[in-house]
Amino acid sequence: MLRYHEIVHQTFPQKNFTLFINIHPNILLDKNYQSGETLTLLNSLNIEQEQVVFELTERSAVTDFEEFSRVLSHYRSQGFRIAVDDIGSGYNSLKTLIYLKPEFINLDRSLIHDINEHPAQHQLLTVILNYAIQSGTKVIDEGIKTKEEYEFIQTVGIHYAQGYAIGRPAEKLAHAKSPLMR
Repeated sequence: MLRYHEIVHQTFPQKNFTLFINIHPNILLDKNYQSGETLTLLNSLNIEQEQVVFELTERSAVTDFEEFSRVLSHYRSQGFRIAVDDIGSGYNSLKTLIYLKPEFINLDRSLIHDINEHPAQHQLLTVILNYAIQSGTKVIDEGIKTKEEYEFIQTVGIHYAQGYAIGRPAEKLAHAKSPLMR
């Protein structure tokens, strides 16, 4: 953790970064999870809750949406934000969007693959994007591998993107070399 702390604060001395943390929904529901552990860790790293987005993996179904929504409200009241990962590939994607009201939606690579060539994928992306805009949610396209995919998502108004067509992962943390899409 000390190494991570030093790298983050050397790269982003003004604290102008957002940290996405992948987390399985069951972790947030676990009754054995010690209350305050996350805040203690963030305080030790000098990171504010408002800088943190819990990125919920869609690899398993959320079964009790009311309870899960209550838990997320607790974290949001502390300043954390929520992202739902891999929309388009996992369980309960549409229900998840409606009940959990994430601040960010990460689209699965399978939805974006060759989207410029497949009208049905384009239609689905348009529906998700319209819903996101109406609900104040930002959309992140993951896994952009080709110039054509990148150009296509720019034309439809996707908020953020990541993938090899934009840049390879860096070995060290760094500020983005090009501005975010919007």
